[in-house]
Amino acid sequence: MGKANVTGLLALAAALVAVQVLSTAALAKKTKGKPAIAPVTRVIDLHCDTVYQGVEKKWDLKKNKGAVDIAKMKKGNYLAQTFAMWTPTKGSYKYLEKLHAQFEMWMTSYGEDIGMARNGAELEALDEQGKLGAILSIEGLTPLSGDTEKIRVLYSWGVRILGLTWWHSNEFTGSSTDPDVEERTGLSEKGREAVRLANELGMVIDVSHSSDQTVRDVAELSQDPFIASHSCARGLSDHDRNLSDELLGLVAASGGVVGVNFHVGFLSQDPPETVTRKAVVEHILYMVKVMGPAHVALGSDFDGAHPPVGLKTAAVIQLVAHDLLSRGLTSAEVDGIMYGNALRVFAAVTAPDETQLAWLVTALP
Repeated sequence: MGKANVTGLLALAAALVAVQVLSTAALAKKTKGKPAIAPVTRVIDLHCDTVYQGVEKKWDLKKNKGAVDIAKMKKGNYLAQTFAMWTPTKGSYKYLEKLHAQFEMWMTSYGEDIGMARNGAELEALDEQGKLGAILSIEGLTPLSGDTEKIRVLYSWGVRILGLTWWHSNEFTGSSTDPDVEERTGLSEKGREAVRLANELGMVIDVSHSSDQTVRDVAELSQDPFIASHSCARGLSDHDRNLSDELLGLVAASGGVVGVNFHVGFLSQDPPETVTRKAVVEHILYMVKVMGPAHVALGSDFDGAHPPVGLKTAAVIQLVAHDLLSRGLTSAEVDGIMYGNALRVFAAVTAPDETQLAWLVTALP
């Protein structure tokens, strides 16, 4: 999809945002008199590692002791959860297949509650049926061993968010945290092929964990909006894993979003046990200031990271919305951050047809 088309689609989505059918204010009226945790908006979370826990610890999606399960997502009033396929550092393609099989098993076993959403129209259909949406992503292309064509296999599995790397660099690009600083390079030629192929197929490129130069390279090369699914602001917490103001600006300029990560080690340099939900809110507000409210989203990293005090599971995620409202953001801005901004980008990239975007008039804040 060309940048001119992207501009038109995003303009359409922005116009649809003005029609606030499902607003925080409307939902607040329905929940009047209930405790403060009552849902006031919908939720799309751009990252969790629950599939890995299903493989390694035999967790069940219906209900488990972790942060994300069907029961907790329903309490949190989720529209969709993105489930990442994350492999250990030297994870193989066979391990990736195990992760995919785990996800598929959950979708089959709990089809009455949740279903895969490969584009905005499918997410709309699931919501109309009263079901949760499950978006499939991959966190790091290391298991592909440099084989760009395997991205087509991922697409056939339903993967729609393509995370380029993880803690170590790979054949496609450099990682922001590679122990060898010289390996924190930008896109290789294979990486450039991956970006072009993602654009061709309609997959959202994800630069969380990527090196600074990778983000710059993606910003220059990609014809579609791109995201950082689970990243914090370096301006608040000086960690290589976080994004500088420059990089936040590049994501915003593409029309993309950054999902704020809930991991205490990225949110703050303070002792982990002292970091509270307020730190998540501060990173959101900081990004709103740097990028504008239309480019901030949620990327919890639940079940793969250490969340702060007061925000341990999906069941209580509505507290973030209440916090943002109390800090002066409007209902429309909160709706955008909690779900609408992620929905706009996901729908535009995975189904780049104006006729298919028309349903957003009933979904976006």
